[in-house]
Amino acid sequence: MKKLELSGKAALLAQLKLQGFYPDDEIWAKVRQPDGKYNVYCGTVTTDNIDLWFCQRKKDSSNQPIQDPKGGSEWVKTKHFQDGYNLLRHKSDQGDEIFYLPNHPQGGIGAGHCSRFNKIFAECDDRTIPEQWELLQEISNQLGITPGSVIYSGGKSLHFYYHLNENITREEWQLLQRKLIIIFKSDKAIQNPNREMRLAGFARKSKGTEQTLDFTSDYTYSLNEITTALDKTEQFPYGLSDTRWSDWRTHGDHVLTLPENELPTNVQRAKQSEKKRVTGLAGSSNLVDLIKETSERLGPDAFNWPGHNWQTRGNRSRGCCPWHESTTGTSGWVAPKKNGTGYGYACPTCTDNHQINAFTYWLGLRNGSLENYPTGKNWVILAKEFLADFGVIVPEFEKNSLDYSEPELELYKEYVEREKEQEKVDDYLSFKQLVGRIVKPIKKLFQGFGSPKQPVEDTTKEPIKQPEPTVNYYPGIFKTPELIKGKTLILPTEESEITAAIYEAIYTDNKDILWLDDPGMGKSYLAGLLEPDGTIIKQLIYLAADHANPTTKTIEANFHPVTRRHNGLHIDDSRQTSLGNPYQLRPQKRQSIDIPGNCPKNDLFSKIESKNINVEGTDKICENCILFQTHNCTFKEDRSNDLKQVKIRTHPDSTPIPSKYDYSKVGLIWDETNTLFTTNKSITFPKDDIDKTVSLLYQKDRILLEELTPLFDILYQLVKGDFNKEYKHGLYGFSDSTLREILPKYTHINLLGLIMKVGEATQQDLSFLEDVDGLDRKDTRGDNAAKYASKILRRESYKDIARELDNLGIEWLFDFLQAWGIDNCGVLSYQWGKLTITKRDVKHLRLADNAKFNLYLDATISRETLALKRGIDPEQILVMRRAKPDYSNLTVKHITGLGNINGDRSPEKQKRLVAVKQEIAEQYPDHAAIEWKQHATDNEGYHFRDGRGQNRFETKTTLAIYGVPVQNLGSLANEFQLLTGIDPQINQEHYHPKFVEYLQEHTQGEIIQEVARLRSHRKPEQQHTVYFCGDFKQGSLDFIQEYFTGCTLEKIEALNLTPDAGSKSERLRYAILQSVKEVHATGRKITQRAIASIVGITQGRLSQVASEDFGGWSKLKKILVFLLDSLYSKTNNFSGPLSEDQQWLADIYLPLLAEDPVSPEDLAITLDAVGDEQEIKLVLSRVPFHTKLLLIIKLLTHVPDEFVSLITPLIPKELILTS
Repeated sequence: MKKLELSGKAALLAQLKLQGFYPDDEIWAKVRQPDGKYNVYCGTVTTDNIDLWFCQRKKDSSNQPIQDPKGGSEWVKTKHFQDGYNLLRHKSDQGDEIFYLPNHPQGGIGAGHCSRFNKIFAECDDRTIPEQWELLQEISNQLGITPGSVIYSGGKSLHFYYHLNENITREEWQLLQRKLIIIFKSDKAIQNPNREMRLAGFARKSKGTEQTLDFTSDYTYSLNEITTALDKTEQFPYGLSDTRWSDWRTHGDHVLTLPENELPTNVQRAKQSEKKRVTGLAGSSNLVDLIKETSERLGPDAFNWPGHNWQTRGNRSRGCCPWHESTTGTSGWVAPKKNGTGYGYACPTCTDNHQINAFTYWLGLRNGSLENYPTGKNWVILAKEFLADFGVIVPEFEKNSLDYSEPELELYKEYVEREKEQEKVDDYLSFKQLVGRIVKPIKKLFQGFGSPKQPVEDTTKEPIKQPEPTVNYYPGIFKTPELIKGKTLILPTEESEITAAIYEAIYTDNKDILWLDDPGMGKSYLAGLLEPDGTIIKQLIYLAADHANPTTKTIEANFHPVTRRHNGLHIDDSRQTSLGNPYQLRPQKRQSIDIPGNCPKNDLFSKIESKNINVEGTDKICENCILFQTHNCTFKEDRSNDLKQVKIRTHPDSTPIPSKYDYSKVGLIWDETNTLFTTNKSITFPKDDIDKTVSLLYQKDRILLEELTPLFDILYQLVKGDFNKEYKHGLYGFSDSTLREILPKYTHINLLGLIMKVGEATQQDLSFLEDVDGLDRKDTRGDNAAKYASKILRRESYKDIARELDNLGIEWLFDFLQAWGIDNCGVLSYQWGKLTITKRDVKHLRLADNAKFNLYLDATISRETLALKRGIDPEQILVMRRAKPDYSNLTVKHITGLGNINGDRSPEKQKRLVAVKQEIAEQYPDHAAIEWKQHATDNEGYHFRDGRGQNRFETKTTLAIYGVPVQNLGSLANEFQLLTGIDPQINQEHYHPKFVEYLQEHTQGEIIQEVARLRSHRKPEQQHTVYFCGDFKQGSLDFIQEYFTGCTLEKIEALNLTPDAGSKSERLRYAILQSVKEVHATGRKITQRAIASIVGITQGRLSQVASEDFGGWSKLKKILVFLLDSLYSKTNNFSGPLSEDQQWLADIYLPLLAEDPVSPEDLAITLDAVGDEQEIKLVLSRVPFHTKLLLIIKLLTHVPDEFVSLITPLIPKELILTS
C-alpha cells in the first residue's frame, strides 16, 4: 500500500467523498477540548466545505437534558458557521481535536440516529505505525480485501475503513464490526453505531502533527463478499452471538471456539436459574408487578455479568462496566436502592450514576448497550423472556374491561409511569441525603439562627474582569496576528499613536474591533478624529442612540447629522450638547414644536410600524403624497443629501439597508454597543388583536381558520387568565417553555404548513393609502402645489386614514407560528393579558457583516457577549484598551437596608428614601442624582438615559444613585434565549446559571457606567463620592473595587446614615436603645414605664413584646444578653488582668468590628475564642460603652422584622422592673 499523506481541506473533502458523504448530506462533528469535554456541531456537506451549526443540549423546565428516545440527548442548533472547515481548523490549531460520526446520523448523535451503514472500520494502537501498516497489509492479503481509505490519527494509530457498495442494517453492520475488531484486536468500543472517529485535514496540536488521509482506493464490497472474507480467518466456527461477543471481551479468544451452551455467561445463568428459581410470586397480577418483585428478590445476584470481577465491601460492590472500557476496573457499582426496593446497578459513564433495576440491566447485557429501550409489544415480549430467564412462571393475563385490542401495551405504559415516579423518589431521597450531610455541620456550627431563606441568584457577585492576558501595542504588531489572538491589546497613551494603531488594525483586515477603555477616557473623542482615506475607507458612520444630540465635541463638529423623519421637534434648553446647543427632541404632550417638521405624515409611518408592518416598505404613503413635491416634505431629499457626506452620524435603525447601499468601504463606529447593537424585536398584542385576526381569517380563509381553532381557543383562555393559577403567573408572567407546555399540540410538519398559508392569508388591505389625498393629482402641478398643500392638511381624509390604521390589527400570527414552529426563530412570553413574540432582528447584524470594519465603543461589554450578538467566534474580535487610570480619589458608599429600590414604591419606602435624599442634600447641596424615570425630578437624571454615554455630571463631585439599574428581566431573558438557544428559566423559581452570568454582566455594566459619570480620574486633585442606595438580593458592590482601581468602597446601613431612613421596626429598635441609654445616663432604674414614656408606646405593648417567643434565635439572644449585661449590669466590675490576646480584642478588634457590618457568625466566633462565660464577661467589661452599643445595634439588623419589634425581650429580666 502506497502512502498518500494528503492534509488540509483537500484531505477532509476527499475522506468525506470516499466514505459516502455527498453535498446536502447531514454530518455531525464532535470537538474534544483539552480538558476532555466535547462540543457538538451539526452541519451539511457542500461541494467545497461543510456548513456547521454549534449545538447545545435541549433542557427541560428543571434544566435537565431532555433524553432522545433514539439515544443520548436532544440537541438544539444555536450559532451558525458557514465556513465550517476554517472553524474546525482554527479550533484544532488551538489544541482541540476533531472527530465525526461515520454512520450518517440524522437529527442527533445517539445510536438510534445512525441511518446508513456503508463501511466498517477499526484501529490497532498496540504497535508502532510501521507495524500497523504491516499488519494491515498482511490481513488484507489474507482476507483478499483492500481498504477504501486509511486515516492517520496524528497520534499512535491508523484508522482503516473497508467500504461497502450497499447500505446494510444496523444488526448486519454490528456483526461485521465486531468480527473486524476481533481480527485486528481493535478498540472494542468502536462496535457502537455512534462511535466517533477522527477527520482528516486537521491539526493535532498536542502531538505536533496532522490528521492526514494516508491511503485511498476504489475497492468496495457487498455484504456477502465482506462476510465471506472475514470468515476466512476461521475464528468464528460457532458464529458471533451477543453472549459470545460479551464473553470474548472478558475472557479472550478461547471463547470463540466454545459451543454456545459452554460459554461462561450461559453456564453462570444456568446455575443461577436453578438457584434462583422462583415460581408464582404470590400477589402479582401483571407483568409490571412481576418484574418489580423479581428484581427485588434477586437482589445483587441479578447483576451477574462475569466480567464485573466484583470487589464487595458490606452491601456495596464495585467492578468493571459491561458497556464501556473502565480504566480503573471499578466504575460500575451495585448497592441497595435508596427507596428500599431491592438493589440497583449504576455507572458514572453509562447511567450517570442513576441506579437501574435488574430488568434494564438484563436488557443491556442482551443488546450490548443501554440504548434503544424496547417499547410497546416488544417490551412485553422481552419482559416475559426476562422473567422466564430467572424461572418465573408468567400467568396468562385476561383482557381488561376496556377490551383493548392489545392490553399488554397498557402494562408497558404502566411500567414506564412507575419507573418515572420511582426516579423522582430516588432523586428526592438522594438530594435529601446530600442536604442532610451539608446542613448538619452548619447547624452544629451555628444552631438556632432561624430558617434558611430560599437561595436566589446573585446578580452582582462576580466582578467584571478585563479580558486577559494582555500584549502591548507597537507598530507592525498586526503582521504577527498570533501574538494578539485571544488577548487584549494595550494601547499607548498619545492620541496620535492611538489613532495610528486603529488605522493599522483596520488596514490589516481586523473587521471587528472592541475598544474597551474605561468610561470617560475619551474613546468617542478620539473616534471623532478618524478620517476616511478615500480609497479603502470612503465613508465613516458614527452610530449612536441619540445621534442628534452629541455629548462629544469631535463627533458633533466632524460628523454630519443624518436627517430624521419627524413632524416637528421641541427644543429643550435644560440640556446642552457638547458644543452648547440645546437638545432637539420629539415633543411630548403639551410641549411646543419649535422646529418645523419634514414629513407631515410621520404619524402614519409610526402607526403602521406599531402594527408590525414594514414602514419603509409602504411606499404608497410617499408615492401618493401631494406634499412630496413641496417644501413641507423635505425628509427624503434631505436624507439623500446627508448620506452623500463622508462622515455622518445617525441611529443604526435609520441607516440604508445593505441591499440598497454599498458598505464595502464604509467604517461603522458603534457608540455604547451593548445597548445600541440589538438582535431582536418584540411584538406585543392583546385580545383585541386576536379578535381582528380571527375576523380576517373568517373573511379570507375559513378552512385555515378551522385548522387554527385549537390554537385560538388556548390563546383566548390564556388572555382571560384561565391558566394563571395552574402555572403560577409571576411578576414576569409565563416564559417560553411554560407557553409551549400550554399551547395545543401540532406536529412540526403541520406547523410549517400553517406558516406558509398564514403568511398570505393575514396580509391586511392597505389600499386606503393609495389615494391618501383624495384629490386629482393633475391639479397639483407647478405653482398650484403650495395652494393645495394647505388645503390637504385640513382635509378630513387624514382623520379617516388614521381611523383606518387604528382599526388594523397587529400582524402577529405569522411571527407567532414561526417562533413556535421553527427552532430558535423566536421566543414567546405572556404577561397580564398580553402576548409577546420576541423575534430575531438582523438589521444591525447585516450592517456589521457588510461594513469594511466595525469599531465598538463600550467600557463594559465582554468579548463573549459581543461575539454572541455578532454571531462570530470571540477570537475574531480584536479587543484593545488603554491602561486603567487611578481612582484613589473616588469613594463609593453603599447605603443598604432600604430593600429593592425600583419604580414601584410603597409610601413607607418612599418616605425612607426621601430621608436619605435630604441627608445627602444637606451634606452635598450641589450633588447630582440618577433615579428611576417615574420618580426623577427635573434636576435628576434617570436610569438608562443618563447612566451611560453622557457627560452631564462631569463637573460634579458627588453623585447619588437610587436603585439597581436592572433591565426588564423578561426582555433580557428573551434576548438571551434567542442568542444562545438556552431556556433562561430552569423552573418558576430559578434561572439557568448561564443566564445569571448574562444578567450579571448587564447589571454590573450599568452600575459601573453610572458610577463613572463623575469622571473622577479627570480631576485627581478633587475627592469624589458616589452614594449607591439600594440592596441586592445577595450581593455587594465589591466588583466596583475590582474595576475602579484604587477606589474606596464603604457599606453603610441607611439607619446609620439617618435614623429616619430605617424601617419601622429599625426605627423602633433604635428608639428603644436610645431610651435605654438615656435612662442609664440619668441613673434611673430601667423600667417599662421609663422606656415606654421615652419611646412613646404603651406599657401594655412593651409587656406584650417582652413576652414574645423569639423561636430559634437563642444564640443571637445569648450574644445580645452578654452585651446588654455588660452594658448595664451593676456586676460589671470584674477584676483581674487580661491576656495579651484578650486585651487586643477589647482595645482594637471589637471597636473595629463595631465600625463595620457585623454578622452574628463573626461575633459568635470571636467571643467563642475568648474562653468561657466568665472570661467573655471579663473582656466585655473592658470594652467602651459606645462600642458595645454599636455592636448591639448592628446585630439587631440581622433579626427579621417578623421575629423582632423591640429589643426589650433581649434585656436581662432583672432590668425590666414593673413599677
